Amino acid sequence: MDCPCIVLLILVIFQIRVGMSPSNNVDKLGDSELKVLTDMTQPTLLCVSILTVLINTTEGSTVDLYDYFSDADNITYSPGRYVTVNISTLGKLQQVSGTLEKTSGIEPSCTFLIYTKAEVCFTESLSSDAHATKVCFDSNGNKTCTYTCNSGYLYFDGSSSKTYTCSGKNYWSPSFKQEECLLTESPSYKAKLEMVYALGDLPASSCLQGFDNSLAAYNTTIAQKVDIRCDGFGTGKFKINSFTSTTKAFQITTVFSGEFTGTGSDESRSLCLRTLVVVVGNDLSSFLHNNTVVCDGRGQSSVSVVSIREVDSGNVCSDNMVLIKPTTSGSSEQCVLCPPGRYFNGTYCVMCADGLYQDSVGKAFCNTCPTNTVSGKDKTACIDLCPPGFTSSDGMTECKPCSRDEYWVNATNCERCPADFSTFGKNGISDISGCEALCSAGRYSNRGFEPCQDCPFHHYKTVQGQGNCTQCPNDWKTLSTGSKRSADCINVDFLNRDLLCSSDVTISINSKEDTKVDLHYYYFSAPYNITYNPGRYIFVNTSTLGKPQRVTGSFENKLGMKETCTFLIYTKAVICFIDTLKPVQNAKKTCSSFGGITTCTYTCKSGYIYYDGSSSKAYTCSLMNDWSASMYPEDCLLKKSPSYKAKLEVVYGLGDHPASQCLQGFDNSLAVYNTTIAQKVDTRCDGFGAGKFKINSFTSTSKAYQITTVFSGEFTASGSDGARSTCLGSLVIVVNNNPSYFLHNNTVVCDGGTQSSVSIKSIREIDSGNECSDNMVLIKPTTSGSSEQCVHCPPGMYFNGTNCVLCADDRYQDSEGQTFCKTCPTNTVSRNDKSACIDLCPPGFTSSDGMTQCKPCGTDEYWVNATNCESCPTGFKTNLQNGVPDISGCKAPCSAGKYSFTGYEPCQDCPFHHYKATEGPGNCTECPQNQGTLTTGSNSSTDCVSVDFCVVGTYSTSGMPPCNLCPRNTYWVNNMYCHACPSGGKTASAGSPNNGSCIETYNTSPFPGTTKEEDTSTSGEKTLDDLSGKDNTDDNYFNYFIIISILSVVLFVFLLVVVALLLRRKFRKKDSENSNYTNPSLDNQESQTHSYSGLHDYSEPEESGGYMELDTIQREAPKGVPSIYYNRDVINTGDNVANVKHEYTYIVTN
Repeated sequence: MDCPCIVLLILVIFQIRVGMSPSNNVDKLGDSELKVLTDMTQPTLLCVSILTVLINTTEGSTVDLYDYFSDADNITYSPGRYVTVNISTLGKLQQVSGTLEKTSGIEPSCTFLIYTKAEVCFTESLSSDAHATKVCFDSNGNKTCTYTCNSGYLYFDGSSSKTYTCSGKNYWSPSFKQEECLLTESPSYKAKLEMVYALGDLPASSCLQGFDNSLAAYNTTIAQKVDIRCDGFGTGKFKINSFTSTTKAFQITTVFSGEFTGTGSDESRSLCLRTLVVVVGNDLSSFLHNNTVVCDGRGQSSVSVVSIREVDSGNVCSDNMVLIKPTTSGSSEQCVLCPPGRYFNGTYCVMCADGLYQDSVGKAFCNTCPTNTVSGKDKTACIDLCPPGFTSSDGMTECKPCSRDEYWVNATNCERCPADFSTFGKNGISDISGCEALCSAGRYSNRGFEPCQDCPFHHYKTVQGQGNCTQCPNDWKTLSTGSKRSADCINVDFLNRDLLCSSDVTISINSKEDTKVDLHYYYFSAPYNITYNPGRYIFVNTSTLGKPQRVTGSFENKLGMKETCTFLIYTKAVICFIDTLKPVQNAKKTCSSFGGITTCTYTCKSGYIYYDGSSSKAYTCSLMNDWSASMYPEDCLLKKSPSYKAKLEVVYGLGDHPASQCLQGFDNSLAVYNTTIAQKVDTRCDGFGAGKFKINSFTSTSKAYQITTVFSGEFTASGSDGARSTCLGSLVIVVNNNPSYFLHNNTVVCDGGTQSSVSIKSIREIDSGNECSDNMVLIKPTTSGSSEQCVHCPPGMYFNGTNCVLCADDRYQDSEGQTFCKTCPTNTVSRNDKSACIDLCPPGFTSSDGMTQCKPCGTDEYWVNATNCESCPTGFKTNLQNGVPDISGCKAPCSAGKYSFTGYEPCQDCPFHHYKATEGPGNCTECPQNQGTLTTGSNSSTDCVSVDFCVVGTYSTSGMPPCNLCPRNTYWVNNMYCHACPSGGKTASAGSPNNGSCIETYNTSPFPGTTKEEDTSTSGEKTLDDLSGKDNTDDNYFNYFIIISILSVVLFVFLLVVVALLLRRKFRKKDSENSNYTNPSLDNQESQTHSYSGLHDYSEPEESGGYMELDTIQREAPKGVPSIYYNRDVINTGDNVANVKHEYTYIVTN
């Protein structure tokens, strides 16, 4: 093979060997290409900050946005290049934008607002009113429009017409928006008359029911008496609608509420009522409906009128209407509904407050203005403020876009993006989410902003933002992706291991979809295949946020040693994900976004409340899925009403008997009268609204001649805490003033059947208030006027018998209502809210805080805790593994007499007849000829002694007596091992000395000891020569000679053919060069790969799974192809047959 061929072959092999290495500017990542950019200047697009277009006709004009942008030829316009402005766009902002064509992932844009302004007055801009007639005229360029309400309608100020004038530029006075005409209704003239009646000698309260019954029967008669007194005034008829009566001592006061119906003037009705009061006052009996009244069980009482007076009178409207006074002279008051901009508060029409509006007639409320609007001056509508992304000094007019690298806060304020964030060539950003984080050093993207990814292996980037990842110098590599310094590039010749990987990897996500991660690109690839665990491809999504995934790569290096490299993959969110907030049972979750801030509010369902007494909690997020106040919303707790319990201490005095002798009889008597005592409490508390009192238990103690009893009870049924407290205080005062009231019995039976007198000395309230049961605690709801409630302790706390206490560090409680905390599992710490435990860096990984960005312990280190790795003891190794979880991963060197492939644990004894005098790496040395060791694990050459070995055809574990014959169908290899016959061969007997004793079933080989005939015997098997009784030893040697001669001839012919082929190829190459050969199918191709599989026969058996390496073979290429080479092939061999797959590459040299 000539020199150029060798060079080409070396280039092919080199290409294949380095084919997995990153190129200068591209690394593959999954199915896409990861392009490493060169530095470039950020493209920009300029536009006007604001555009005002004047119109003087209703048709308006068309604006060509081309004239208001730089680089206009490469812009995509939104909503389109041409924008129409006319009378319909007056007062309405139109936002337009232009975007440059995308370059390297960058789409700079520029936005602004178009204002439409009128140069003349447009009567069309004044809206029409369905309940008014509009008349307009023009005078010297000034326009006037008058609205006149239809019959039955008035304006809220009582007028029936309004005029609006415009002197130019469509400025209308007094307002751009006209009022609405309101439907009018006639009011009702209502009056209230108060009559005071005197009863004879019976209390008024006992006669009230009979009096009201009598009054109801004479209602119409009383109204008729009013009509008689007002006859001639032209008031219409009076009708009593209702009356109410109250008592005081011996008088009943009744207020009659009525109204005048029919036609009549307000003045005549007012005069009628004043006259009625004067007349009745002079003759009170004339207004008396009856002179007697029936009283409760006491017979009858006389009735007389004491006085009469007009309490109230005048026009009154119904159905949320109010009175207005028409401005037309002589017109009477009218009722109208509240106009737009106002609401009815039950009495008047009130202007809506700032931030509220009402666009309908007759409403009892105002609506809240939408976000980013304020109510207009007349409160009938809301006015848009500068839209998100635009501001001005007053927040409404001349709105200009926020500059680049700013974001909108409100209509008057834009703020700079956070440090290291940018809008990347865009103005008018509507919220903080438009500020994108710069790629940090060691990370890049096409645009230089999030989402970013690590610089690939063997590249680094020292600055943030846009910029290329610089490739390390030739033969220099980085140990991980995301390198930030040129110093991270090292010469791989100085590394001790072949397989290296990233120390940690962070994958940024901005959607809920799976992101596919190819682990291949986070390993410094060794020249052999890597096995990945859990697999080469993993997926990250919102479910892996906060849950690092451990991945491991392993391979067998060129020395046959297994190397592993492990690291953690972190998932990082660059936006807010609502789904990452855990659900809360018994709460409703609602979420909204505005100004780049996402807010989720949890509102407890009815019957539930938070531990702090609130019923709702809000959680906000602006960037990076960072939620405040917590990523873990609290649970809503079931609430129960507490019991209002009280303890009353009563001291009883006994007569002449010691109290101890009477205690038993006293308690027996007390138990019988328990209910009676509770009823006495109820009687005294009647009217307080305290509910019923129940005595649950009592305890009595004696001292001298006194018995002290403490009653423990509670209020049942409904009642306020304040009423119950007042009730108990009142009871104590009453009983102390009248002790006998609370006495259940005035005598008590003492020991021996004697009796003693009993009296009450004192009573006092020991304790009272709300109490909870079942390990619950009291909380005060934050809602005004709400009473205390009982709840269980929430997760993160436990009940200590009195209060809820936060779990201590390293303890947690994930359920509510518990009386203990659990211990966090090993290598975790309790979360701040103590409701769960957080994983620390897993064994084998550490970080400065023990929780975030955990990196594996290095080679020959072991994990101590989440913040500390320590070096293995002196002389110990981790056998080319990083991330070792404990000291057991540090392997001791093999001691003398022991060995392993690595020279470190696990080790095994040197076999028989071998020794090893040193510890650590090294092979076991074989004893000199005719010497052996008596045991395994020998550690000195002196252990080698003269021994007898098993003879040919026999073996033993030690190779020394006692020895066994090689079993049938095996042949002798050495004194410790017999090998099975190949290809199912058999032997005639045990103790076969070599493989020549094996008879193969179908054997075409001419080698001695075999035959073409199949031996079908099942026992006493012998070779054919044995069966004939012949000794064929000489024949065998002759056969050997014949075979060797034939092979020599074949080899010589083969060499001649090879030489001929080489010469032919050389001349063909010259002819090809002279003919300027071209093949369209191979143009512009550097190589083509083909494969061939076949069976190759080998005379010497190999262990299954062994490897054989073939030399590079030169073979003639297909017709028209100048040359072809086989790559060096590695083949897997069986006993006699090898399955070979040759992959070869055409090297096109034309």
